Amino acid sequence: MSRLPRLDQRGMALPLALFALVIIAALLAGVFYMGRLEQRTGDNFMARAQARSNEWVQHSLGVKVSLSQLLDAVRTVESDKRGFLLTGNQGMLDSSRRTEARIIPMLVALQQEVGDNPSQVENTRLLKAAVLARVQYVARATRRIKDRNGPIARDEVAQALQLMANVLTRIQIMTTEETTVCARLTALGIPFTRHEHPAAATVEEAEPHWADIDAMHCKNLFLRNQKGSRHYLVIIRHSKRADLRAIADQIGDGKLSFGSPERLKTHLGVMPGSVSPFGLIHDGTHQVRVIIDGDLKSADRVSFHPNINTVTLTIARPDFERFLADCGNPVRYVRV
Repeated sequence: MSRLPRLDQRGMALPLALFALVIIAALLAGVFYMGRLEQRTGDNFMARAQARSNEWVQHSLGVKVSLSQLLDAVRTVESDKRGFLLTGNQGMLDSSRRTEARIIPMLVALQQEVGDNPSQVENTRLLKAAVLARVQYVARATRRIKDRNGPIARDEVAQALQLMANVLTRIQIMTTEETTVCARLTALGIPFTRHEHPAAATVEEAEPHWADIDAMHCKNLFLRNQKGSRHYLVIIRHSKRADLRAIADQIGDGKLSFGSPERLKTHLGVMPGSVSPFGLIHDGTHQVRVIIDGDLKSADRVSFHPNINTVTLTIARPDFERFLADCGNPVRYVRV
């Protein structure tokens, strides 16, 4: 009987090496595939977030365009009717009537565009009333001057022009600072409520405008340590006094003082009077450390300026924490 050939270790070495190479290649291919999948997933998320951000910005720009077109139409009506008053040219009166017929549809379209913002809806309602009053006033002045065939009533035209100036201030369009903040919140899927008010650089100035806003309002302090090597954004309940020494003891740093306007602009991209945690979107290197009053944990909603002090935004507290997590800055709660 023939005997089976005997395989020694040298004979086994080549098949084992080939098998090992196959396993390593499979593992590397799996790692590469997972990396590409993770990158593709991340890219898709960023693309969706950017698309939402762009959509918000485009929406705001669309409102600006619609408002500009509306005001141009009102100016055209005023100009043509004033031309008729000065020259008696019937063609100018006919032109004003054609333009006037477009104003109501334009007002309706503008209201639809801002329908997702209660504050802007109210402003548009006021704008509509002012525009209609403006057009009707000039129409009445035109009829009175035409009927009496007397000298041109320049004071009536002047009053009409003043009313037009009032129309121009009836609606506020978002600033670049605010649009940037709203775009980030929208990209994160964070709903917010917007409230316009006169400029309020301090808590004392803002309190009268907060009366009807259901949220916990805050002081936002931009601080630095004694060496200027570390910067802090301290967020406390608006009714509290900030004890900087106590805060310094809790965070283990030396003497704290307020950062200069230059440092504030460099790190948070805002000016004094508009300090807000929303400024963290400008701190791409996460240099600012966020220190938060523990009282905020009990709030349902919190309010902050969107990097400009003529508007207050309110968001749910859990959404505020989501925003902070997305910014990536170190966050710590303390007792104040």
